[in-house]
Amino acid sequence: MAITQRVTGQWASDGLVCKDARGLTLKAEGEGGFVASDLILLSVAGCSSATLQALLKRDSWQASSFDVSVEGDRLETRPRIYTDIRVHYIIKCPGLKKERLAEYINIVGQVCPVIQSLKARVVLTFQLL
Repeated sequence: MAITQRVTGQWASDGLVCKDARGLTLKAEGEGGFVASDLILLSVAGCSSATLQALLKRDSWQASSFDVSVEGDRLETRPRIYTDIRVHYIIKCPGLKKERLAEYINIVGQVCPVIQSLKARVVLTFQLL
């Protein structure tokens, strides 16, 4: 059985104002709004980070710092889809070993719903401080 999620949007003179089921709004396109293709990268950052944080918390790890950056390569010709997306985490988590973090990162790539929804090849890397 599928879970249906819904967002709505209303085009104004200066861009699209989107709203989720909780009533949170985000401006896309137009003056001062996010470019829609950047929202894909933001979604990868948000979902994969939340997934990684959940895995760390499940096993009682507490990151003292956690940063993520995402960049993507798009075709130059239409439809200009993302072909490759790179996600890089910089994490400081006392006691956590590099090998264990690599295992968590591998799990994130397998279970993050946003990553799994994309056709692009997504590469996850990390730096443990």
